[in-house]
Amino acid sequence: IRAVSEAVSAAIQGIADPWDRLEAGAMAHCAALLASGDKTAILDARFPPVLSSVRDQLIRCRDDHDRLFDQLIEPLDLPPEIDRRLLRLHVLGALNGACVWYRSSSRFKPEEIGRQVVEVIRHARTGGQAKGADAAKA
Repeated sequence: IRAVSEAVSAAIQGIADPWDRLEAGAMAHCAALLASGDKTAILDARFPPVLSSVRDQLIRCRDDHDRLFDQLIEPLDLPPEIDRRLLRLHVLGALNGACVWYRSSSRFKPEEIGRQVVEVIRHARTGGQAKGADAAKA
C-alpha cells in the first residue's frame, strides 16, 4: 500500500489543476498496483489470516491512502449533490478492480486504465464535452 501511495504522491507533485492531479494520481495508482505482485493488502478489507500480525498497520496505511485520494477529490469542481466520499470509493474501487481482470497482454497499459477512470467522471461532469472544453467555458 505504501508503494502505491508513494507513487501517487510523486506523480501529483507540481500539478496545479485538480482534474489533472486526480488523473495523474489514478494513473500512478494503477501503474504501481498492477506492477506489484501482491494486491491483497489494498483489495481485501478482511485481510487473510497470514497478515493478522500486521493488520493494524495495513489498515493505517490504507486509511492514509484513502486520505490522499480525499485530498485529490476535494478540490474538484463538482455539483453539491455529488458525495465526495462515495466518489473516492468509486474511483478506488474502479482502479483496484483492474487487478481482477488486467493481463499484461491487455490492450490497455496500467496508466491508461487510470486515465480512463478519471476521464469517464470528467466526461460525465461536463456533459460529454472534451477535456479542454472546461477552459473554453471560463
